[in-house]
Amino acid sequence: MDNKVTKHSGYVYNSKTREGFQKMKAHGIVMPPFRIEDTVTNLLTNHYDRLITKIEQAAKGMAYLEKAIGDSTEEYRWNLQDSMLGSIPSDKEKLARQLAIQLDKAQLSFFDNFVDDAPPRVGLAVQFALDKDEVFQARLDGLMEKFLENSLERVTHEENTLKSAFLMDLNDYVLGKSKDLNGLKGVIDAMKETSVREARFFARDQFARLNKAMTTTSLEQAGAIYGEVITVGDGRVRLTHRAINHHVYRLDDLPNELSEYLCRCGVVPRFDYHGKVYRSDGTSYSV
Repeated sequence: MDNKVTKHSGYVYNSKTREGFQKMKAHGIVMPPFRIEDTVTNLLTNHYDRLITKIEQAAKGMAYLEKAIGDSTEEYRWNLQDSMLGSIPSDKEKLARQLAIQLDKAQLSFFDNFVDDAPPRVGLAVQFALDKDEVFQARLDGLMEKFLENSLERVTHEENTLKSAFLMDLNDYVLGKSKDLNGLKGVIDAMKETSVREARFFARDQFARLNKAMTTTSLEQAGAIYGEVITVGDGRVRLTHRAINHHVYRLDDLPNELSEYLCRCGVVPRFDYHGKVYRSDGTSYSV
């Protein structure tokens, strides 16, 4: 067996995972857009780098002003700290435009694969809806707007987390627990490591969620009411997710496990045949 380990978007997996992804693709489940995840990870890493640079520059400016003015009272330091934090802008408008472009690319990539790999009954219905159904198109537009809004909320949260990490050490300085700002270099370095890790986590998780949302929307458009959960089947599958493998659920009542962070499970359509739904292994499920 080929045990070669490969890496996509910072995600390392072996032959078992590759086999699992191939199995899911054979079921018509669209795989994560690795190239787009890479692009978004780089966009976010650069965004956080610029923010950290602004924080670092503001801290140096604070130290310079204090030295130049010669005022080291606690009240002055608190006022200067408030001024410093208020002077650190975020370029989220630029990031929003960049993320919107990548989300559009992800949607195009998704439907290119979905229409080709889904069962004919589903693929043809979705292809027709993409070309002719304005209601379906409007639903997709709303979905993309929601994901862009959610993405920016997550970025804002991460920005605030980075600022808070810096603020904790800055407070020590303001309160006189540390003599100068030189010790903040280690904080800045740690923030950079955290930001890279969070950017990768964000890209992988957010696009997995987008894939699931577009899958559910497309299956419902094709007339499916039920879906069967399929896991990748490798050692990284959580026990709670293994427990729902091949289980059938209503598409409007999917299990909470599918919305957990970094879930790689997929959903395939299952149709009602005289009160029964047939799973991928041929067994039936009464509905």
